[in-house]
Amino acid sequence: MIEASLEATRKPTLKNPEGDVQIHPAMKQLTGNDKLTASQAADLIKRLLRLDPDTLEDLISSGVLEEAHRTALRLRPKSQHKSLKTREKE
Repeated sequence: MIEASLEATRKPTLKNPEGDVQIHPAMKQLTGNDKLTASQAADLIKRLLRLDPDTLEDLISSGVLEEAHRTALRLRPKSQHKSLKTREKE
């Protein structure tokens, strides 16, 4: 379902006639939440794709999911462990 939503909301460009993957409109469409922010969409992609770590690699090999995952990680990088953040402040 995620992949279908990502495909449906691709935006064709001159550089990429197949269309750029846009996670924000795709997740708004999938959830039905028109107030969903881009950050929330990125977090949702990351959360959904990590539900089953064993199959993550198979899922993202589809291309569109891999691109969505990379975009989500770019927008919302993995956070450091809380104890590391505390140590950095000291």
